[in-house]
Amino acid sequence: MFCALSGEVAKEPVLSPRSGKIFDRKLITTYVSTNNKDPITDEPLGVEELIAINVEDRTVVPPKPPSFNSIPSLLTTFQNEFDSMALEIFSLRKSLHKARQELSSALYNYDAAVKVAANAIKERDDVKTALQELTLSIGNDAMGEEDHENGSNGLDVAVPVQEIEAARQELFQQHKTQKVSLPAADDVSIIFEGDVSIKKYNAFFFDERVQKLLVSSGKETTTLDLVTKTNTVATQKGVVQHVSYIEFEGLVVPVFASKKQIKFEGITIKFRDEIVDIQPHPKLKNIYAVVCTKSWSLNVGDKKCLFVQLDNEYTATTGSFHVDGALMAIGTTSGTVLVYGVADGSVASTLEIKYPTVDKVQFGLNGYWLFVSSSDKSAHSLQVFDLRNHSVVHTIDFEELNDFAIDQSCSLLLTCNSKEISFHKYTKKGKTWNDFFKSVEVESTRNLVITKFENGVIHGVQLGDSIKNFKIEFN
Repeated sequence: MFCALSGEVAKEPVLSPRSGKIFDRKLITTYVSTNNKDPITDEPLGVEELIAINVEDRTVVPPKPPSFNSIPSLLTTFQNEFDSMALEIFSLRKSLHKARQELSSALYNYDAAVKVAANAIKERDDVKTALQELTLSIGNDAMGEEDHENGSNGLDVAVPVQEIEAARQELFQQHKTQKVSLPAADDVSIIFEGDVSIKKYNAFFFDERVQKLLVSSGKETTTLDLVTKTNTVATQKGVVQHVSYIEFEGLVVPVFASKKQIKFEGITIKFRDEIVDIQPHPKLKNIYAVVCTKSWSLNVGDKKCLFVQLDNEYTATTGSFHVDGALMAIGTTSGTVLVYGVADGSVASTLEIKYPTVDKVQFGLNGYWLFVSSSDKSAHSLQVFDLRNHSVVHTIDFEELNDFAIDQSCSLLLTCNSKEISFHKYTKKGKTWNDFFKSVEVESTRNLVITKFENGVIHGVQLGDSIKNFKIEFN
């Protein structure tokens, strides 16, 4: 008979009534005295409950107890040590078996949790896709015959995600390596050059790549080439409300928007809602966003690749691409700016603005600032948001604010009203703003555009009753 603890032949076998196993009395007595339970089943067990097994009835005179200095004494000592080790090994084996069971159970639970999470993500994506399809379906039914030639508000091509991501990485590295710093100076001076008369305009757009300014005055558009210092005037059919430049079939062409449609190169694309802005991608000029009052879409040439419906509570007023081209900011009449991911149209963040109507949004070239001007009747405000923590880092209040422009270093901010242009300076070292540190009286200024920074001088254009070039020098 073998002991269930040591695996050796039991010298004095006993039976446990709990597990039915045979043990050597000496080993099981030691174990039960310490743990008060059966070593196999862990059920409560007392020494008195052990059942002796009579294997053989022999009458033997027990030997005389040996002394420690004899071989029998040493053998007894070794036997006692072996019994202790047997008990300890059994306990370790039992603990190892229990640990293996717990680990197996934990791994099973983990696998189950992963499967549940994967199913939940899949269900979320399916619901999101269904909602997008429903939105597009509703949009298609509402648009009817006013839509583009394809007859629907559906998507013509897939979003060029890889191109957008590659452009983002390239622009990010470009902005990271080509940091602009303004000359150290206590004062600035603004010098105006040239004067091109224009009719009262309702839209303009500056393309930094070709250095051309496109201004629309109703049915008449003026193109000012800042490189050749020449300007041309053209007449359009219908009143042009918004203008821009895009790349189409390898050429940079102007785009004109009137109410619910855009036109370029003889192509007309119609939209369900009234258009409020057209914004080209900062690098991929064949990609552009059309912002309407209740939606915005991403387009590649004459094809739509993304359509985003705004919630009923929002009415869009303006839009702007992030400098890396991966985000799109939409200003609303609800005191809110919605920042979307361009690749999928998901909302990345929602910013609460001081006044209800957002007049203009512009991302800083540092990549993490967003400048937002808003108004409410006679009150105006310009706020600077840090997109890294969605906080307002600076606010400037105005009685009148027509427009603003920020230089490439995000250190010099220009604001204008109908009577003057004001300068606001940001000191990076102290992270402080010096507002209105200088103002220059200039009549009838409606808009400002910073065109380039060259040889320590900022160049720009002032629009009002006429178009004037200006340069800002640091003294």
